Amino acid sequence: MTTVSSWHSPLRLNAKNIIYGLSFFLVFVDFSSYISSYARAKYVLLAIIGSFLFLQIRSLLSTKLLTQTWLWLFFVCILMISSFLNRHNYSRNPFIACAFAFLGLIEFILVMEYARQKKQLGIVLDIFYKISVCVLIINDVLLFTTSSSEVYLLGLKFSVAYFHMFVITLWFIRLQSGKISRSAVNQLTLFILIILSIITGIRVDCMTGVVGLALMMTWFLLGTKFPKFVCNPVTAVSTVLISYGFLYVAPTVMHNSAVRHFVVDILHRDPTMTGRTNIFEVFPQAFEKKPFLGYGYGVSYDVMSWQGIGFVPDTQNGLAEIMLAGGLAAGALLLALIWNTIKSINPQVGKMRILAVTSFIYALICIATVEITFSTLFFACLVLLANISKEKVKA
Repeated sequence: MTTVSSWHSPLRLNAKNIIYGLSFFLVFVDFSSYISSYARAKYVLLAIIGSFLFLQIRSLLSTKLLTQTWLWLFFVCILMISSFLNRHNYSRNPFIACAFAFLGLIEFILVMEYARQKKQLGIVLDIFYKISVCVLIINDVLLFTTSSSEVYLLGLKFSVAYFHMFVITLWFIRLQSGKISRSAVNQLTLFILIILSIITGIRVDCMTGVVGLALMMTWFLLGTKFPKFVCNPVTAVSTVLISYGFLYVAPTVMHNSAVRHFVVDILHRDPTMTGRTNIFEVFPQAFEKKPFLGYGYGVSYDVMSWQGIGFVPDTQNGLAEIMLAGGLAAGALLLALIWNTIKSINPQVGKMRILAVTSFIYALICIATVEITFSTLFFACLVLLANISKEKVKA
């Protein structure tokens, strides 16, 4: 485990710091739904960061890469193979979509590897926090000052909600690193971030974000009392499997007359959970046709719509979405990634920053029961956790 001093180093404008800042835009935000030219700009980002990594290839290979990095490469390879095999089955090519989506993740992983080897992760996370606050302010100003819309700077309402949670996570990391003090002003900053997250969730009609914030805080408090339970790979993988298992249990439960009466007549809610139980019922049929390698990346709309239940945007379940794309192979590798990441952390070293990222990951896993949260944001947080857990930072 390496010792790092960069947490307290002053932030300077140089080529490396620019690359660190650009890498943020590869995985944590996507403005393409709000800014049409952003997708093309991302190609430029990939080229710039790719060129930097090419120049640093000798440095990257001179030390041992994290086990998680190799698992990520295998995970992406599985999705690429599945997408290539299914490239002629859809109106758009899933292979190209997969390559574009995960090239950014791979570059981000290698940038984090480089920063860890150079003992500069503290600088990286400081840059991430400052960029994320700027993005958050711009997004929320636009959100509250423009007319009602379903598309925001950060994307759909779910992306807005999850990003607010992510900024709170980065705040806790900076507190642990000594970048901010426990002064009344900084405590007020946290309070404002939490209130803003709740108000924004209500404004965009995304109670999932409010629930997610509550889940994140619950896991964080649980981690302070029982760190060995929260920072346990068995707990993490079990939570993912329970989240996935809900897909099979929910339709049966909702068909029960007593439950249906309670939901419809007493709670006055939709017994199909806004159509989710219909999706959950047909998912096994689709999955059984291609269980090993799946249908390819980003085609769940096509595949699920073929099941004859009308418009279906996706599987509405995190692990199910991954398994529909890459089959059992991708699902198993994702579980292995989560296991390896949680197993490698030491909750007693930099406890608060470890718990901050871990609790955010757990919150996304819980939300994955009924939403698609296993996105590049989730993957990038696993990468962050794996790298910062390898560095010893003075608490």
